[in-house]
Amino acid sequence: MTRKLADDVARRRAAALAGHTGDVAAARGYLTDDVPAVRATALGALAQARRRWERHERFDRRIRRAAAAGRGWSGRDHSA
Repeated sequence: MTRKLADDVARRRAAALAGHTGDVAAARGYLTDDVPAVRATALGALAQARRRWERHERFDRRIRRAAAAGRGWSGRDHSA
């Protein structure tokens, strides 16, 4: 593997990791990379970060609704 190819792979890996960890700023930084494959990975990373955020928000809304209704996580009424 050539040094340039290894550098490209390292940047793709870093962009993908940014998506999985929710680091949107890092993923956006790779959108201007010279290598198209790195830019494509950065786009995928941003999509992954968004899906991760949306799952978290849905989960958080369910918890808040259950707490407001006086129920625990199981959904059963614990007020009685």
